[in-house]
Amino acid sequence: MDADNYWIRRQFSRRRTLSGAGMAFAGLAGAALIGCGSNDKEKAQQAGDGKAPAGGAAAGGAPSLPRAPGFPGEKFGQVPVNNKARVMGGTLNMPGSDRALGGRTMDPDVSGFFAPAEYVNDRLVYPAGWSEELKFDLLQSFEWKGATELVLKIRPGVKTHNRAPTNGRIVDAEDVAYSINRKAGVLDPKAAQKYPRRAYFTGLDRAEAVDPVTVRLKLSSPNASVMNAFADIRQGIQLKELDKWDFKDMTKFPGFGPWMITEDIDSVRATFVPHPDYYRKDDEGGRPSFEKMVLQAYPDRAAAIAAFITGETDTLQQVAPQEDAQVTASVKGALRYRSPSATITHVNINPNKVTAFQDQRVRKAWLYARDFKAIGDPISAPGWMYSGPFHPMHDPARRSDEIKKFRGYNPDTKAADIADGVKLLDAAGYPQGKGIAFKIWSGSATGRNFESGERVRDQLMKAYPAMKVTLNPAADTATFNAKLNEGDFEALAHDFAQVPDVALNGMTYYHSAGGRNYAKIKEAWIDEAMVKIMQALDPRERKQLVSDFEEKYIDWGPPVLNNAVVMTDHAFQANIGGVDLIAGTWQYFYTLGYGGLQRWLWRTK
Repeated sequence: MDADNYWIRRQFSRRRTLSGAGMAFAGLAGAALIGCGSNDKEKAQQAGDGKAPAGGAAAGGAPSLPRAPGFPGEKFGQVPVNNKARVMGGTLNMPGSDRALGGRTMDPDVSGFFAPAEYVNDRLVYPAGWSEELKFDLLQSFEWKGATELVLKIRPGVKTHNRAPTNGRIVDAEDVAYSINRKAGVLDPKAAQKYPRRAYFTGLDRAEAVDPVTVRLKLSSPNASVMNAFADIRQGIQLKELDKWDFKDMTKFPGFGPWMITEDIDSVRATFVPHPDYYRKDDEGGRPSFEKMVLQAYPDRAAAIAAFITGETDTLQQVAPQEDAQVTASVKGALRYRSPSATITHVNINPNKVTAFQDQRVRKAWLYARDFKAIGDPISAPGWMYSGPFHPMHDPARRSDEIKKFRGYNPDTKAADIADGVKLLDAAGYPQGKGIAFKIWSGSATGRNFESGERVRDQLMKAYPAMKVTLNPAADTATFNAKLNEGDFEALAHDFAQVPDVALNGMTYYHSAGGRNYAKIKEAWIDEAMVKIMQALDPRERKQLVSDFEEKYIDWGPPVLNNAVVMTDHAFQANIGGVDLIAGTWQYFYTLGYGGLQRWLWRTK
């Protein structure tokens, strides 16, 4: 398989991956799509005229879209469909953090987590919730010319927000080229280190505008995953005016997406109104149905729960197991949505700071003491998954049941594993863990990451009583982010959001040049494996490479040790519709803190 490559066949092959979008592929992409076994009716729909469909759902009706698209069944969660009549207008009331938008990294390309720009700008493509297939957003078509040149065409006539600094101008190819080059660290190579997802664009020489709607990407080496890079919810297209913005006032952010921020009061609320000239039509979905959205700050979890129970907010995110009974009893008819999270919780060690862990025997003992079930059960709704180095929902990755059988993961052999861990530490010169001491950093002193750190500490010190492990929650988000970016931590209790492509995650988290390889781990064999996975165009080859790496990495003694893929459990008021359209792992449904999902929701009777 050559330039008619792996990701084209995988991402755009199942059913009508652009259902409701009505857009045509170009060149090799179109050939791959039409040759994939779709029936004649599907082929006719796929070979459309390249135009966005006319908007306008029937009065009182919802957008004409398949509901709960791709949901694979109860083993993977719960997705109710609210089929009541839509009521246009009203206010969507969302719980924010304790500071609403405040405290977030304002530069959307630098932020490791959330950025306010996610509410006001769109991506080129977005992923289906339950698979890694892609659907068009700002993008209209694409074409591979060989393995190292990619041509993108964006929708024509997309209007920016009609206020300074963009004043309603048309989004053009120069915006897209600027945005891609910025994210990839191409615009300013000296500053590239600050862009945590730059490894997504490995091999990119430059993106350049060809005409107002055409962008050409030139690569020095194949990157079979670059289209998936655009699907990361944090990869919205930023406009040329970004560098002239003050990176403070979100009411003046240069945008073109579904929402405009009209009010941003730190620690109180942020208010949004729909972009009246938004390019998506109603029948495509993803066009705001509310006349206003409010992101309200709450000081703590108890206040957020109380707000949902009283109806002050429309959703309660991540219902914890211990909160389930209260929420169920207090909010009659609440709709509960569950799906495997896109994040993987983990507690990692930094061998560059705790040098004992440069010894494979110590790293294996670290794995053997980890009781994954004791960590997963208390922080997740039922159905959480074991995870090796890669998320088990990735197409080529080992599934949860496979990982569970590996030494160190299997709960049935935990006692024997710990006994062997004791022997390994003794052989390495650390009897019962004596001489090993470190602090586990976390972003706060509450929440599931902190709790996971607590449990790992307790498990290690019970298994190896002479080991000294303490918890060290950061004073604030800025301090925590600085520690991450500088690699200035001994151990880390955290979680990482995964992009819908195994190779991109490998390059980001495991390659020595990866923007989120925070411990700065550098191993030639890991770098080589990640590059091979990224360049693999044949799906069978990629799957084998991934499988081999996971087995070798676990046997090597993983310093980056994933705990669990938790089962997301969100509660919505009974009169909120459209949630089934955004459920699923790869829609980043695990948190509504990201700003790309709210545009799909509406109020019902």
